Amino acid sequence: MPLRWFLAFITAWLAGCASAPPPPAPLAPGLLHDTAFVPPAAPIDAGQVFALTDAMRTTLEQPAIDTLKSSDPRRRLLHQLFGERAMGLDYDAAFTRTAREAFEAQRGNCLSLMVMTAAFAKASGIPVKFRQVKINEAWSRSNGFYFASGHVNLGLGWALSSVHKAAGENQMIVDFLPDAAVRDMPVRVITEATVLAMFMNNRAAESLARGRVDDAYWFAREALRQDPTFIAAYNTLGVVYSQHGRPGWAEAVYQAVLAREPGNTHALANLVLALRADGRRDEAAVVQARLTALEPHPPFHFLQLGQQAMQRQDWQAALDLFRKELARQADNPELHFWLAQASYRLGNLREADRHMELARSNSATPQDAALYNAKLGWLRANTLHQ
Repeated sequence: MPLRWFLAFITAWLAGCASAPPPPAPLAPGLLHDTAFVPPAAPIDAGQVFALTDAMRTTLEQPAIDTLKSSDPRRRLLHQLFGERAMGLDYDAAFTRTAREAFEAQRGNCLSLMVMTAAFAKASGIPVKFRQVKINEAWSRSNGFYFASGHVNLGLGWALSSVHKAAGENQMIVDFLPDAAVRDMPVRVITEATVLAMFMNNRAAESLARGRVDDAYWFAREALRQDPTFIAAYNTLGVVYSQHGRPGWAEAVYQAVLAREPGNTHALANLVLALRADGRRDEAAVVQARLTALEPHPPFHFLQLGQQAMQRQDWQAALDLFRKELARQADNPELHFWLAQASYRLGNLREADRHMELARSNSATPQDAALYNAKLGWLRANTLHQ
């Protein structure tokens, strides 16, 4: 496997919810270049992100399940969506779906499922509150891009009845991460505009990973239109410019980010690449030194060193390095895949099987899960014949 990855750091979001977009906000001054990009393949309409279809409204109108005794409309709604007799929703991070798309496909990533839940809640008259959870970023790689994922969840207010108001009932938190992963983590309330910016930024990152640079520009642009203060969307815009062969435009974006957040390691890493692409190696080295001081071991650092050790057939060194990365990214399926390979080379077939199973179970898409499942089947078949 080649180790020359294009280190474009993009921030995506694992979960989020919102309603109708706010009035249009001013676009980022001086950083947008509309005329350089082909119009999007399909109209980008933030108003459709949380829109309900007739089929979705019919779901809301279905009578309550007899076995559900609670009079709390929040519990009834969640039981309708995710209970025993509810639609069978599957996790799929292939792309970020609107509420309608998640409902029709009966699958989505955490953001898509939270968007759908929020759309149903608001249509039911249940107040919602959007909360950013400050957890460690989760990293993934796709087609040479590095993606950092943050996390937000949804708070459902008490039911609109005098009983629940009098009881002063707390918000009900809806979160698709395990409770242990987010319990006691600091949170901050965010606006609908910010959540819509997160959604559009996800779409921009996904377009980049598919090589659709023009579409990525318009999604990043819409993210900034929704919330001009959303820093992650500026970073994505800079990556768009780099992929479009405009390192000078990318540099301007990253410098704007760093003027506000001097320690933003994503912007620093991408600025290094933009300066190198512009032939300014000495300046890039200065920025790299600044980045290294802030982040001596960037994401996937030990994984890459382990891959190099695998190429040298130093299986034990590779295993030790992969375990160092595991301490930082316990659920990363790519990392478990490499741990399985190193364990297999060392003859530890039980550990190889365990890590391959973890690679499969932690996969973000059905396609990845099927690939790892096939590799797991091969491993077990070959193990049986040894």
